[in-house]
Amino acid sequence: MDFLAVGWITLELTNSPFLVALVKFFRMIPAVLIGSLSGVIIDRFGRRRVILLAQCTQCGVAFAMALFFWTGKAAYWQLAVAAFILGSAWAIDFPARRSLVPDLVGKERTSDAIILGAIATNGARVLGPLAGGLIIQYYGPLGCFLFLSFVWLLPLYFLRKLPKDTIQGGSMSSENSPWKQLMEGFDYARRNQVILAVLLITITMNSLGFPFMTLLPVFARDVFKVEAAGFGFIGMASGLGSLPGILIVYRLKAIIPGGMIYAVGTFGFTLGIFLFALSKSFSISFAMLFIAGIGHSCFGVMQSSLMLTLSSDDMRSRAMGLVVLAIGVSPFGNLLVGTLASEYGAPFAVKLSASLAAFFLILIVLMFPQIWRAGNLNMRKLES
Repeated sequence: MDFLAVGWITLELTNSPFLVALVKFFRMIPAVLIGSLSGVIIDRFGRRRVILLAQCTQCGVAFAMALFFWTGKAAYWQLAVAAFILGSAWAIDFPARRSLVPDLVGKERTSDAIILGAIATNGARVLGPLAGGLIIQYYGPLGCFLFLSFVWLLPLYFLRKLPKDTIQGGSMSSENSPWKQLMEGFDYARRNQVILAVLLITITMNSLGFPFMTLLPVFARDVFKVEAAGFGFIGMASGLGSLPGILIVYRLKAIIPGGMIYAVGTFGFTLGIFLFALSKSFSISFAMLFIAGIGHSCFGVMQSSLMLTLSSDDMRSRAMGLVVLAIGVSPFGNLLVGTLASEYGAPFAVKLSASLAAFFLILIVLMFPQIWRAGNLNMRKLES
């Protein structure tokens, strides 16, 4: 919700697609700065402390932005700073949460747990943009940020209910330097061809595929000619498609290799957003984003499942830290599509980026055919 809402608010404040892309750049650049170290940080300080810190930070930032809008002193630079802080919190929160899953359910149930979590996440991707659009239209940015601060406050209560001994982390010896632990993580990914392929596909999608989300406010206002509520509806389309996509993944994972689901679903996502950019019809574009959402589920569920089940227990946090680092290329993709949209229009920018994403995806699969047989999500290793 915050990702799309901040984009709409920025567009209303600045009327600039490039500045919308720039604020998304600030939102994701911490993944580059922190991503490679996030696994080391989690191992040093424990998953529970890291998640608590991230939640408190996000809640505080949302409340501070609400105060700025309440006093009438909100400006673009404050949105940019808030985006950077929120991105920093996410960069350590995401790998901490993901690496927590096998501790709670065991590796043999990790895939099912990821699917269950994906249902909740994608449910939020449906309700979040819709709620955000409606709140902005009727209560303005102040109401939106107050709502976000409440949403980020709630998990603190439930987090306290988790048994501390399962979420402390800190499994790495304090005698190992953070630099050595970091290098061990990179070397581990280099030696495991499937993990390397997953990371390369993640880089491709976050640099060329997912940045289309940055331009959704521009599509909503300038292409489809709708207001904030309409933007909320188009924003929820991908999340709505992700829900049946999760059920499809759940059915397929028992009969089709997980790596194949990952690659084919990701290609389906790129096709969906390409067709979305071709259309000027709100309803057709909604349908294309729905289809893209199915592919997004294949990508998201299998990305985490493959990384967590193929990584050894002592490397799990650092493996997910590398995922954050791979996601960290998205700011540069956001700037690319923002610049292209400013010069040639949002539809051209998305069509070009989707085409490039599909090309590089095919290239990676051809370079690392091992991903096709990475289907047994219970196996501990698949190295070559």
